[in-house]
Formats: sequence, structure tokens, C-alpha cells
Amino acid sequence: MKRFESRKLYYGFPVYVLTYRDPSASGGWSMSTGSSSYSLGWTATFGAWGKTNGAHCIKEAGECTLSVVPRELMPVAERLGSTRGDTIHNKIEQCGARIAQLPSLPSTPDVPGLKYLDGASVVLDLSIEATNEFDGYVNFIARVRSRYVAENLVDESGALIPEKLTTVNFVGDVAKNVYLFPSDEVLGLGDFLK
Repeated sequence: MKRFESRKLYYGFPVYVLTYRDPSASGGWSMSTGSSSYSLGWTATFGAWGKTNGAHCIKEAGECTLSVVPRELMPVAERLGSTRGDTIHNKIEQCGARIAQLPSLPSTPDVPGLKYLDGASVVLDLSIEATNEFDGYVNFIARVRSRYVAENLVDESGALIPEKLTTVNFVGDVAKNVYLFPSDEVLGLGDFLK
């Protein structure tokens, strides 16, 4: 093992798009691309550079959606990630993204659901519970209020078909970043114990 000196190391995180309220944006909503997240039970954690418009807007609104990006939406995701939301009034339209709306939550049936990236594989409806600023980044800890999965990823009984959920993974360091796509190989939990 060799010590690796780098300011950043991405060791394979799914690419996602955050959708959030932005009072300065056309239609009152904006989107940003990210890759540092995880979900555990009813929580989700994701990070963003603290000086971005997206980080500021999410802190202010206290909620957002996290949409897992399938391969076919990567051109849109890259444009969203390389376009500054605080300089363009209609970022979503300029980047070719389509925005959709979640249903209202059962606890607040009179409040419209949040917006999300249309065509996403998975969407998490998030309520921000805490933020932690560290080294210029903001780590958001959120409660998962509801989960949505593309219909082609769910079987007749309502269970996820994990073999069909493919993510685009972001890997690299400060010198080079790439997207990795999963192979068709599928092994079940416990297969390595045989």
C-alpha cells in the first residue's frame, strides 16, 4: 500500500441531480449535479461546495430532491454541473433538463410536492435536518420523506429489481475524473461466501 497525496479522492459515487427552490431562477427552481452522497435507512447525506448557489438555496429552503441519474441523462447532468446557477436565470431550460413534480406528501396533502429531474432512476424527497460545514464544503444530513423509483425498476409485487438499477459512478482525484458504468455481472448477497 502506498500513501496517496491528493486534495480529493472519489472512489466511486453515483451521479445525482439536486432540485431545489431558487427564488432568483426562472420558475423558482434550479438544479445542481453532485456525486458525494449516501443513504442509510431514513437518512440521506450529501455534500456540496459551500460557496455554490445550490448549497445556499438548499440551506435556505430546508428541503430538496436527490435524483439518481441514468446514463441517458448524463449530457444533461454534465451541463447542469458545469453551469453556475447564480449567473443564469433559466439554468434548467438552458441545460436541456426536464422538471417534473412529485405528488403531495400524505402529511401535507394541500402542499404541492417538490420538483425533480424527469427521467431519473430513483428520487429521494428530502427534508434537511442538519448541516455541517467543513473545509469549504457543506455536508447536508436529511430525512428521507419518501422514495420514488422508475416503474421499470419495480416488479409486480412492488419490490425493487436491483439488477436493473444502474448508476453512473464518479471516480477520480484532482488530476483526472471519469465516469464508470456498471457491467452486466450480477451476484447476490452471500455469493462470495460460497
